[in-house]
Amino acid sequence: MVRSFVERGFVVIDGVSSEFPLSFHENLGAKLESAMNSNSSSEMRVATSNNVGAVFPEAARAVRQAAGHFLRKILGPSFVLHAHRHVHWSAAGRDQLWHKDAYWTRARLRSHRSRWAIAMYYPRGATEAMGPTYVMPGSQYHTIDKRWPTLVDRLGVGNCRADRYCDEAAERQRRLDEDTRLLYPELVDRRGVPIVVEPGAIVVLHFDLLHRGSSAEPGARPRPLVKFIFGRTREPERFSGADNMAVGDAYAYLAGEKLAVADAPPVADAAAILRARNASEVRRLEAAFSLAAARGHAIKTLLDGVLRPGLPEAARRAASSGLAAVGGAAAEALASAETPKDPVSRWYATRTLGEIATTKTGFEALVRALESRDDDVLRSTAAEALGVALQRECFGVYVDKLVRAIPDHPVESDGAAASGKRDQVGQAAAFALLGLLENPRTRRCVRPRAIGTKCRGIVARADVNDRYVVATCFDILASLARDDPALEKDLFTALLDSRWCERTNFGAKQLRHFL
Repeated sequence: MVRSFVERGFVVIDGVSSEFPLSFHENLGAKLESAMNSNSSSEMRVATSNNVGAVFPEAARAVRQAAGHFLRKILGPSFVLHAHRHVHWSAAGRDQLWHKDAYWTRARLRSHRSRWAIAMYYPRGATEAMGPTYVMPGSQYHTIDKRWPTLVDRLGVGNCRADRYCDEAAERQRRLDEDTRLLYPELVDRRGVPIVVEPGAIVVLHFDLLHRGSSAEPGARPRPLVKFIFGRTREPERFSGADNMAVGDAYAYLAGEKLAVADAPPVADAAAILRARNASEVRRLEAAFSLAAARGHAIKTLLDGVLRPGLPEAARRAASSGLAAVGGAAAEALASAETPKDPVSRWYATRTLGEIATTKTGFEALVRALESRDDDVLRSTAAEALGVALQRECFGVYVDKLVRAIPDHPVESDGAAASGKRDQVGQAAAFALLGLLENPRTRRCVRPRAIGTKCRGIVARADVNDRYVVATCFDILASLARDDPALEKDLFTALLDSRWCERTNFGAKQLRHFL
């Protein structure tokens, strides 16, 4: 199952068990439909949004019971359920565009390594008539250079509503085919694979897999899909036989090992392939790993691939993977390089440094990016990268930098939605700290008083702070409470005081973003 996930980007898991029989899933589907059809718009929004876990907590329990073992394999033993979740419904005459979901934080850069996964739970299953989800197998290894303002990567660049709500099925399919016409020749079926599943099934997707919702047939039974997001908190700790080097790197990452780039076959004109505008992504990655194996002057070519402005994002991503495979030998050169003026170059340089930094020079470069007055994408990327680097070599002074990156007061980051404050940097820093706490080897580097005080303050003002910073702070406090009975008592008191009563009428003014 892990092999299928690494190569194809998704797996289907049967959710029916003695604890959660078929009748359980059918009943939950009926409850979701009832909430969706409610005359109260606020009740409908609550029951199909982030608070679906409070209204229907049994949905998350069913997913954990069925998919927990597999999630531990791909995300590690300390994976967490992210606070963002949603219920999606199919409808007649509505086809989604092919897309890759935006991360939370939205500024997170994509990677073929398994750090995040989407779990799609189908209490009623999905038939062709109900409008199944379509996926593009293997597309997690392919970069889309069409990032929308929401940081969702879409293939279609035309009018979204026109593409999705066209009345004629043939016209909708023509537009979808046009979107994929120039897509990677390595993908055999560009129309994708429909996820037709039995009631109770859970489909686990690599977060970067191309997927889309499809149109239901008129009169078909409504199809609810409850989406959950799971994240890795700990870097793997100590495979072969993959068909290409990118897949091999993903296997090696899950095993806590480094890819044996010395075994990478030489690629003629590797530098030209890496920088080419129309090279296939597989060839580009093969070229990057070939350069990593050559080392020496070839490392400069990989550095240029990350730092040179104007290159396709796929070239930067491949060069970043090559430098990560080189490891520490490339870290000093990258940390000492002149800061590029191009923002995308700065993002990728920072993300790459997080994969390989082990010395003060590398850590200081990450801190400079974190504390810069640059855009939120760079600063949140730096927070994530610093957390990854600290899981290799943990220094308390740099952990404190992450604690300080979580603001003590509400902030509004780039691209904040009308629905509330969004703190991209705080989200990334809090999640990085949670990862350090969940790793027994690095837990000792975190000063519990400092992070505990910070998170208590964030939670105390949950009504005005970023909802996902609040949620991660609850996870941090729960982790700290394992060693602090007094904190455990305070945490339970806070949760009991703010608990949600599912049987009380909903109202928009009653919403609390503590989940």
